[in-house]
Amino acid sequence: MMLPLVPPIVITQEQAPASVRALETLLREVGERVGVRLLADSTLAGARIVPPRQPLNDASRVEDWLNELVRNIPGGANWIKLWLPPPPRGKHWSGDDVVKYALSLAQLYGKVGAVQEGKSEILATQLPDGPAQSVKDALKLQPVYLLTRRGTRTFAGKWSATFGELTLDIHGNRVTGTYPSSEGVIEGTLIGDRLTFTWTEHGASGGQGWFVLSDDGESFTGKWGSGSEEPNKEWTGKRVY
Repeated sequence: MMLPLVPPIVITQEQAPASVRALETLLREVGERVGVRLLADSTLAGARIVPPRQPLNDASRVEDWLNELVRNIPGGANWIKLWLPPPPRGKHWSGDDVVKYALSLAQLYGKVGAVQEGKSEILATQLPDGPAQSVKDALKLQPVYLLTRRGTRTFAGKWSATFGELTLDIHGNRVTGTYPSSEGVIEGTLIGDRLTFTWTEHGASGGQGWFVLSDDGESFTGKWGSGSEEPNKEWTGKRVY
């Protein structure tokens, strides 16, 4: 999945204005109003954001609105566009349902979900809008927009790291993680591409550390220390997914 990356805006609880909304609720309300399916997967569960300054009242503006929306998501995010038949009667898709489909396409054909002017991506194939329209009509395809942190420069995901496989989850600008060495646990705060954290292990006192994400989001470098010492030992990782 690919789209141009946008810089994250970190919003702390103390800074959050009264207009902050739950992302899931905002997407549902806006999608129903303009007749477009807008979904977020579980990588954005619990996300709260400042909505775009201009409300979306016209489906033709949905992509510009989404570009502004993802800039306001703490920790960063991305969106992809898929053309899909409507769900069967009685079936309601979740964001995770759609992302599983997108990841399957990506595994078979490479990157999916890109938006190119004058073209529509159908089954991982970019078709000119003219010929694509007959396919859309025949298959009753509708646009589905999926917001996700997958495929972006984010710490969220699994990493092959110095102390074994490291799993990191992001909620707002808070990060939690686990790794197998003595049941290790990480808790930290994200500011841009830098994660500052504390670590604890079963039977150990723990310490402090930091990671910095690479430009392509596929690796990180960092340091860790025990107790109150300054982090001075290497902790690196490469993305698994």
